[in-house]
Amino acid sequence: MASGNKTRRKKVASATADDQRWIAAWAYILQALSRGLDAIAIQNGRVSEELSDRTDPAKRIRIAENLKTIDWQHHYERPLFWMGVSLARLMPFREFVEIIDPRRGFTWLRLMHEKRLGEDKFNYDPPIHDFPKIIAFSRACMGQNRAYMLYGKSMSALIAEGRRGTDRSFLNAVRADPAALFCKPVRHRYQKAIAIGEDDFLRGVQNALSEPGPAEYEHSRLELALHLLTHARQIHRLNRQNAAELFIDRTHLYNGSGKDTERSLWQKIYRWKKQHSTLIQEKMSS
Repeated sequence: MASGNKTRRKKVASATADDQRWIAAWAYILQALSRGLDAIAIQNGRVSEELSDRTDPAKRIRIAENLKTIDWQHHYERPLFWMGVSLARLMPFREFVEIIDPRRGFTWLRLMHEKRLGEDKFNYDPPIHDFPKIIAFSRACMGQNRAYMLYGKSMSALIAEGRRGTDRSFLNAVRADPAALFCKPVRHRYQKAIAIGEDDFLRGVQNALSEPGPAEYEHSRLELALHLLTHARQIHRLNRQNAAELFIDRTHLYNGSGKDTERSLWQKIYRWKKQHSTLIQEKMSS
């Protein structure tokens, strides 16, 4: 009996250590994304200002030629899965990749690096020619997140809806990231509007470029975190204790302290999971 208890205690200790590594990995990701969301609002303002000054639509199309050096907008044509690729590409610690998705982590890294990370994981120094790719993936990742915060949908989802004929989704994508105007499906739609003189769509683009997005995000950063956990097939690992440590103590995505805050956080997560049960089941079975 004593031997059995000793084994069980070891398993509990091991699980606790594993949870701590998992929490540390996601805290790293969510803090980076939060900083990126703050930065992208400033960057988007500058891009919008430059593009909105070019009232001639044909001139805007030519601006696309200047964005080829650091090109991120084409990633919006990819599924949300590619957000995970960008995260894996940017994370300097090998164990983080293994924790988030051990089945695919190194496959992603091989695709991006064409080599595995070195054993000295704390001294990852990407070659200088990788920096444009790093910036591009980072920018695409931030754009995906900003779109979700504004509209509850990723850039990829907005682009896909636009391809099916929903112009409003294309315009929302441009408002979330002005560079989406040069994403191939949006650019083709824009060029078509220029060719046939479709003033309503052209005015819509002008408004999307000149009018800022909502002052307050419709969706909270906590909801975004739950969304990312679901797409990474990690939502099942959340329990009341590690949710409190991750969202209250580490990342401050949920404000407050004490047992009442922990309980209200868990109730919010429970309601979110219930509301998105179909999505969770779909991702967990894929």
